[in-house]
Amino acid sequence: MEEVVGSDTLQKKLIQQGYLRVKKYDWKVSALQLHTLIHKHYIKPSICLNNPYIERNSAIERIEEIKNYLLRYNIRLTASHLGAFITDVASNFPIIKPSKKRIFFDISSIIVDDHKSGIQRVTRAIINSSFNFTHQDYDFIFVYSRPNCTDFFIANSYLFNNQLIESKSIDEKVDFLAGDILFFLDFHPSLIIKNKLNIAKLRNNRIKVYHLLHDILPLQLPQFFWTEMIEEFNEWLLASAHSDGFICVSKTVTKELKNYLALAVPNNTHELKIGFIHNGADFESSLSTKGVDEDVLQRLYSLEGDIKFLMVGTLEPRKGHTAILKVFNLLWSKGYQYNLIIVGRLGWNMKHVA
Repeated sequence: MEEVVGSDTLQKKLIQQGYLRVKKYDWKVSALQLHTLIHKHYIKPSICLNNPYIERNSAIERIEEIKNYLLRYNIRLTASHLGAFITDVASNFPIIKPSKKRIFFDISSIIVDDHKSGIQRVTRAIINSSFNFTHQDYDFIFVYSRPNCTDFFIANSYLFNNQLIESKSIDEKVDFLAGDILFFLDFHPSLIIKNKLNIAKLRNNRIKVYHLLHDILPLQLPQFFWTEMIEEFNEWLLASAHSDGFICVSKTVTKELKNYLALAVPNNTHELKIGFIHNGADFESSLSTKGVDEDVLQRLYSLEGDIKFLMVGTLEPRKGHTAILKVFNLLWSKGYQYNLIIVGRLGWNMKHVA
């Protein structure tokens, strides 16, 4: 820190390097990389197993056979059983073939409870960037669910409210078909944990299921997280390991995940695909909160000193705010007139800093 504040040359070098990194990690590039990676490495023509789309007459014949069986043995279906039966028929014997292959991106967390944290900013950025281009072979559809619900719904209301689509329509229930992909773009552990059986059923019906992974810090650095968070994260990761794969946000996280799963799930009987993309760095695409209160601006303008340091992020033990404050207290005690600006929501176990 002292080296940085004491060297104009080093400061200019870091600023120039920052501009270069921002240009490299653009959210449009990240969204395109994500779609390309899914297309290249996670989708095989064989997932459709010949042609799952059958003729209408054939579907009716099979339904008639089931109906006759129920009548022959005087079996009566309850409303819930009938609903499950209809759902199974729709997923196993789809009559209408979609014009394109479909990738469903789950964004449940920002719809149920948007904390506006780093992970949610990544989700919003990829959603926003996905509307800037189209793919000739795939439709990208954003969906959501809830921990106490086994169904998924198209997120039309969310997209309309965020001005990503022009007309508002109802949030229709999703009927998954063989060959579809469900990609959990957002981090919503309770949804995965409570829907393990439903997700397993989707995979049995030849729907591929993947997850975006930002890190495994709760397992690597448990001293920086509360007990319930660690337990939930571990349960989520073990449940997700029984899907088709992960896309991580860096090569480092990819390696860490592989090493952890090799120890935690040594007898996993299916091939788990693991790859990575990089996050973007532009703020506009993330659709973050907009505008600044006038009193905040006046406070910033009133700060004295030539150099201002900005630290942005939720205040959490692992972010190092306590260490940064110690460094600046040392600098201030030596007479340096530097300003430290901390922007972020107050997180767990950080009241002593605030």
